[in-house]
This record gives sequence, structure tokens and C-alpha cells, in this order.
Amino acid sequence: MTSGIALDASLDVMVGTNENGFGTIAFTSGANMIIQRVVEKVSMSRHQIWYQWQYGLNYEEIFINNRYTFDQMRAQQIANIRKTILSIDGVQFIIGKIDITKDEVNRSIKITIPCLRIFCDNAYQEVQLGAINVG
Repeated sequence: MTSGIALDASLDVMVGTNENGFGTIAFTSGANMIIQRVVEKVSMSRHQIWYQWQYGLNYEEIFINNRYTFDQMRAQQIANIRKTILSIDGVQFIIGKIDITKDEVNRSIKITIPCLRIFCDNAYQEVQLGAINVG
């Protein structure tokens, strides 16, 4: 296992899109460390989410676009995950059960991940993860 950052606290995740149609996902923890994920493409077909990620500190602003939509049935399928392990390019993600709530007013989605551990040799290295299979 590679060395690096481990985040064990509960993380709140807000998902939305900015004015250019690109998605922004921000993870916040009690330690005020925030992982910003910029979504290149969100594809709920075949239960896959495509994105790339990077670390960010003190990132607070989240762009919400009212055109953003989300399939509630597939959201529930994601919420039913108990444990997902990703290990790509030396970065390992261990994700516990995911809970999702939907904000109808802002048409945003709040995802709570009880346990998220990230191990990476270089915390500021940008990595293309590809797809998370949640099916």
C-alpha cells in the first residue's frame, strides 16, 4: 500500500454543475480538508460515473446549475453500495455505504460517505480514474 493521506471522518459531498455544464463535486471533512472533483463526464447509463479528481484545500464554492438532473432510481442503486474498493494508478479508495439525498429546489444531490480513505504517493497529483462501476 502506498503512503499518503488517509481520511476516516464522515465526508459530505455536494454535486452540481457550473455555467459551462461541467460538474463539480466537493468533499468536506471535519479536518477542513476538501477534495475537489471536476466531472468531465457523468454517465448514469450502465451505472458508471466518469470523472477525474484532484486534491484541493479550503475549497468552499460549489456551482449549481438548475438544468442538472439525476435519476432517482439509479441514485438508490448507488446508495445500496456497502463497500467499493478502487485502486487505480497507485491510488486506493475504500468507500463505505453511500447515502444520497436530493435537493429538489436546487436540483443538487448530497452524498454522505461514512468512510473514505485515500492513499497516494503525491497528494497533489492529478489522476484520471475513469469509471466507478456501481451496478
